[in-house]
Amino acid sequence: MVFAKNESMLENTGAVIDQFLKPRGLNINVEKTEVSSIEKGVDFLGFSLREYVDATRTNNPKMPDKKGVVLTKPADKSIRNFKLNISGIFSKCRNSSAYRLILELNPVIRG
Repeated sequence: MVFAKNESMLENTGAVIDQFLKPRGLNINVEKTEVSSIEKGVDFLGFSLREYVDATRTNNPKMPDKKGVVLTKPADKSIRNFKLNISGIFSKCRNSSAYRLILELNPVIRG
């Protein structure tokens, strides 16, 4: 993942990354490569990265380029899957003891 202030800074980035990867026997998959705005957000490996507007930074003369702060949060799809997994364990262990329920839940909650 590469972040830049504007698209013009990203023009030569692909070539530089490709030069770095070639000696290592790796290459960029052009079909999966995507250019996106950080304001819109990016979902990557179960997490969502997005820039959120921060009012304290937008009016600060010391930081004219800073509009907000980039936050990394679990992606909505990951949260939905986690909740489904937990509810499935609860329904499976409906008639079981609390000890059995805890044994089933612990590996999922810990990750």
